[in-house]
This record gives sequence, structure tokens and C-alpha cells, in this order.
Amino acid sequence: MATTSATGLSTKDKLLRARAACTSLARLSTLQKNAMLQGFADALEVNADGILRANRRDLESSGLAGAMQDRLLLTPERIVRMAQGVREVRILPDPVYETVAEWTRPNGLRIRKLRVPLGVVGVIYESRPNVTVETAALAFKTGNAIVLRGGKEATRSNQCLVEILNGVPGMTQGAIELLDSATRDSVEELVKARGLWMC
Repeated sequence: MATTSATGLSTKDKLLRARAACTSLARLSTLQKNAMLQGFADALEVNADGILRANRRDLESSGLAGAMQDRLLLTPERIVRMAQGVREVRILPDPVYETVAEWTRPNGLRIRKLRVPLGVVGVIYESRPNVTVETAALAFKTGNAIVLRGGKEATRSNQCLVEILNGVPGMTQGAIELLDSATRDSVEELVKARGLWMC
């Protein structure tokens, strides 16, 4: 059964949007990607209060305790660390179109092996909201769109984080998609999404 998120889009709709976005992402320059990543980090810090409110609602309804609750918990310090993590990704060398190997054939034909984006990356994970930001930043740096399916315990936190990242001016629509986590249907749809990963 096809699942539909709060945005009214089905899993397939979101996968199609991500696939459409990955062509544009692969064309971004290093300067453009780094500027956007800086925007991600700044937006997380500016919107820290909203993130904490969403996370508090998740904590109140999760029924988790101990180490499991700590995995879900966000604090002002953890948000600062998330933003710092994005800035660390920003200063990493850009791997896209890096030459891995190069050689010339006896007939004079020159061959180069380059690193290229995968297209669309899918990630399934549990209660840690920080994974939402970490994986999105890494995907963006490498020119890939990403489809996220987090745990239901972190639904509001993840939604808030994805909205913040997607709200950065100049962000490519579909670059970061968050699937419904209310049931396991979206997981099944994600793993069976043949033909929707390559651009």
C-alpha cells in the first residue's frame, strides 16, 4: 500500500522529486555547495528553539527512557554540534569529478576515471535526529539527493530539521526528502524502489 505523508505526497512522489533534483545537484560547483552548507549550519542555530520544541514533543510521546531516550534527546549543545558537523563537511575536499586514475592507450586514446554522484541515496535509521542532518549534509556535499526514513519516535524532530534545511534560500526542491514513519510501509516501498535511484 502506498503511504502518503503529511505533505500529501506519496513515497513514490518523493522519490521522483529526489531523482529530478539529483541532476541539478550534480551540476553545482564546490562554491555553491559550500555556501549552501554554511546556510544549513546557520539555519540550524537560528531555529534552535523550534527544533527543541519539536524534540520535546517527541520525547513526551515516545515512552522511551534511559539510553534510548538519550538517543532521541536534542539539547542546545547538541544542536551547536550538529551545526559544527555541517561546517566540517563544508570544508572537506569536494570529491565530485575528482580524477581517480588516468592513462593513455597505445593508440593515443586518453582515459580518465572520475568520481561522480550516485544520484539518490536512501537512508533508514532509528531515533537519532542528528543523523537527519549528518546524512543530508554528506549527500549534498557529494552532489546526491537523499531520501530519509527515520524512526517514528523522532517524527516531529526530523520533520522540523528537514523543513529548516529545505528552507535555506536557493535550496533545490527534492534534494532532501523525508518519508512517513508512522508505519513500516514506507520502508518496504523504499527498498523496492527499483529504477528510481540513478539520474
